[in-house]
Amino acid sequence: MKNSIGVFAGSFDPITFGHIDIIERCLTIVDTLVIAIGAQHSKAALFTPQERLDLIAETVKSDRLQLVTFDGLLVDEAKRLNANFLIRSIRNGQDFEYEKTMATMNKQLSGIETINLFANPQYSHISSSIVRQIAKMEGDISKFVPKNIVNSIKRKLN
Repeated sequence: MKNSIGVFAGSFDPITFGHIDIIERCLTIVDTLVIAIGAQHSKAALFTPQERLDLIAETVKSDRLQLVTFDGLLVDEAKRLNANFLIRSIRNGQDFEYEKTMATMNKQLSGIETINLFANPQYSHISSSIVRQIAKMEGDISKFVPKNIVNSIKRKLN
């Protein structure tokens, strides 16, 4: 498919090695990858949406990457972006069941297909929420996020 656009959405609070792995793999599948940071009204965020955009831009370099924030349904944002695919990652069985349901709902709402990528085993245990929790307890998060993210989290928490 020529000029294919994929949307990889999440909170990315913070971006982890697992996210980066999925992003790099996505860039081999689509021509343009949109990283979409969704508003998480029910979660207490560590970084503002703009800070997350800046951290992702600092961490992942590609001229085929576009960064956006959105509030509302992902499928509405994907339509606005003329996306061909939604891209999601699956770390475990719980994620599989949830993502299967979401892919079906999103397809019914928008007609846009979902591509699910399985997390590489070395990253399947990493989540942003666990990284935040470890960091708040002054634990070592350097195995889960790049150095620039470690430093940003330390500055934010101090």
